[in-house]
Amino acid sequence: MKGVLIVIVLTMFANGSQLLQPQTDSANQPLTLSSTKPDMAYIIRRVHSALGPTHRAVRLYFHGFCDVNDGNAVQFPHINVLPPEGNEEGIPAVLEMFRNDKSVMVSTDSSKIVRITIGNVYKPVLDTRLSSIKLTNVAQYNPNLAIDALESAAPVQAARRLYRMHQESQMVIEAIAPPLRGEPHLPASMRNLTVDQALDSIAERFHGAVVYGECENGDKSHTVGIRYAWFRSH
Repeated sequence: MKGVLIVIVLTMFANGSQLLQPQTDSANQPLTLSSTKPDMAYIIRRVHSALGPTHRAVRLYFHGFCDVNDGNAVQFPHINVLPPEGNEEGIPAVLEMFRNDKSVMVSTDSSKIVRITIGNVYKPVLDTRLSSIKLTNVAQYNPNLAIDALESAAPVQAARRLYRMHQESQMVIEAIAPPLRGEPHLPASMRNLTVDQALDSIAERFHGAVVYGECENGDKSHTVGIRYAWFRSH
């Protein structure tokens, strides 16, 4: 039986404690008209339900707002979400969900990763090229620890300073999966790729959603958070 180690981890995404838990109910809940202000977990759950088994990796990028009452945490924006019409599945179903909101763009490519962009997202750091990134044995099996390793890389830190992009901080409790043979995991090192491509690899390997959220502060700098969100227990 698969075990977990419960530890306290410093993560970098607002409301991360909600996203880090595996989602197990997306296929069983009926898709109804969303609440007045759907949150990020709601969007991911509904996108997963609409996509069906064909698409198993999602990248969500959004421009939110900085909550000055919560340490400038990146907050998810208000968007209009509707249930898909008919019995469509996959990309057409997701497009239907956002048909009344022009700020949302949905696309895919040869990798079959579904990309959802909300608003005018500021993301130059994602183009930062990494000659090599090494992962600890534990980080290979835990997508959020792998993301933390990416964000700690010297080229990424330099790009953040150049573009005045601050890393969002939030303390949460996260379940850490131990390295076990047969479980999904990343290689010990990845070479010659951009940060965005590395995040694609995480979404693909763990069959979930990698979320990139940012907001603009009053001084025109940006606060950024990157997290992995489970589709379901694995």
